[in-house]
Amino acid sequence: MNEKETGCSSQKLKRPLISLCIPTYNRADILRETLGRLSLNPELDDDVEVVVSDNCSKDDTEAVVRSFAARKPNIRYFRNEENVLDRNFIRVLDRAEGLYLKLLNDWVWPDAESLGFMKRCLLDSMTDSMTDRRPVFFSNDWLFTRKKQPVIDCRDLDEYIQAISTFVTCNSIFGVWRDDWQRITAKDRYASYKLMQVDWSYQIVEMRQGCRIYDRRVLECSEAMTNVVRGGYNWFQIHLDNYYRIMAPYHERGLVSSATMRDDRRYLLRHFAPELSQIYLCHSNRNWQYDTEGTWRLLMKYYGRDAFFYKFMAALPIMWLLHRHIRNNA
Repeated sequence: MNEKETGCSSQKLKRPLISLCIPTYNRADILRETLGRLSLNPELDDDVEVVVSDNCSKDDTEAVVRSFAARKPNIRYFRNEENVLDRNFIRVLDRAEGLYLKLLNDWVWPDAESLGFMKRCLLDSMTDSMTDRRPVFFSNDWLFTRKKQPVIDCRDLDEYIQAISTFVTCNSIFGVWRDDWQRITAKDRYASYKLMQVDWSYQIVEMRQGCRIYDRRVLECSEAMTNVVRGGYNWFQIHLDNYYRIMAPYHERGLVSSATMRDDRRYLLRHFAPELSQIYLCHSNRNWQYDTEGTWRLLMKYYGRDAFFYKFMAALPIMWLLHRHIRNNA
């Protein structure tokens, strides 16, 4: 291992600095590209490990990963005896040995510059003592909230939600210091919601009374995923209803203000304008792979008493036409 500055003295890391944790299922070809890119990354040194947790795939995922692991000892492979669905996220993070555990989808990877950037940011955070070490998230330049800036320091959970909003649902944004991961309680209580990482993030930020978000592009995405159907669930049940069900207990405990909840709901509505256009203007059954049954009921549940919603829906056709015009003339 390289010598690293940790606290007041220079010492050798006993663990990798960062674990890139990849849960996967039946995506051997895409995983081959991801691991191929990572294995050629010069920043994939002794301070980085790649952990792949295979959810009992039926294709040749095992052969693909083992072929890379044979050449790169810091690529480690695990296979579940049965498909444990979203609990595979817990397993891959539990299996990692790094000081910082970074969850990744199996179709994304950091290039050399980005992996080096993440390592430097984490080493900077390690100058704090373990009890004072702030949570760190890398949001991949996806944020468009009112708090958007390259580095966002949040003092509490309320400010974190103001900054991250619905992007907290993205698997590849989640990352956690190993010690904090071990302190998270009831890790699988929202497994059926398909958004466990939302609750994990909220627990961490509450526990540490704040966090730092680096809003910079750090991940590349496989073009092969543009042709892969990732549906199979009800979009607004997951990203609207389940999302706010997870947030609700924190609001009830006074950790998330009513004003932040209101603003976040309005932001979410604007953010999902393209999806709502697919449902109500484009005949989603032909053009969108997600289930949308009950969407209007959910919209009424969360927006029925907000005049902003009715103004937004009235303007939706105009927004959709403008979006098409910009896209067609790009």
